[in-house]
Amino acid sequence: NPDGGDEPAHLYQLDPDTGAVIFDMDIPIHPYGAAVDGGTPQRLWLVSRESGRIAAVRLDDHSVEGPFAPPNPDISGDPMHAAYGIAIDSAGRIWLGNSSHDLINGYDQATGTWCQIDIGASARGMAVRMNTDGSNTVYAAVSSSPGVIRYFDPDVPCVANNIAASYCNDWADELIHN
Repeated sequence: NPDGGDEPAHLYQLDPDTGAVIFDMDIPIHPYGAAVDGGTPQRLWLVSRESGRIAAVRLDDHSVEGPFAPPNPDISGDPMHAAYGIAIDSAGRIWLGNSSHDLINGYDQATGTWCQIDIGASARGMAVRMNTDGSNTVYAAVSSSPGVIRYFDPDVPCVANNIAASYCNDWADELIHN
């Protein structure tokens, strides 16, 4: 199993007041992260840390979509996917960080296609901001010393080195002065 286990994973929906199990089900991946999209119906997207595969659970009927596997180019036999962070933009595209390689994987659920963006460092967290003009900005917290946040415009075609900018590359100094 590319997700690190022989048994199917199990997903539980809990009552937020009592903690009682409202619903439980088997799912096809062992999730490491999750995010809910804004679609109709809404979907809970899950990502496996081991394989980078994603799957969605529709919140209206609990049906499962996927799993969907990201592209896996051969990089010296190293594990290509160590998914670390998941975020969804307003167009419904899922963005996955990668703690093993310098790639962000993007999945467009409308077209069923993937893209990869080389951000020059491994990503440890992902976030999306909806800008006042309706566009999106995807942010990746990268593991470097000192820490850096890279961001890019997801509406620019996905090509290697599609990095709009980086900033906050001197956090350690800021923390000392706070």
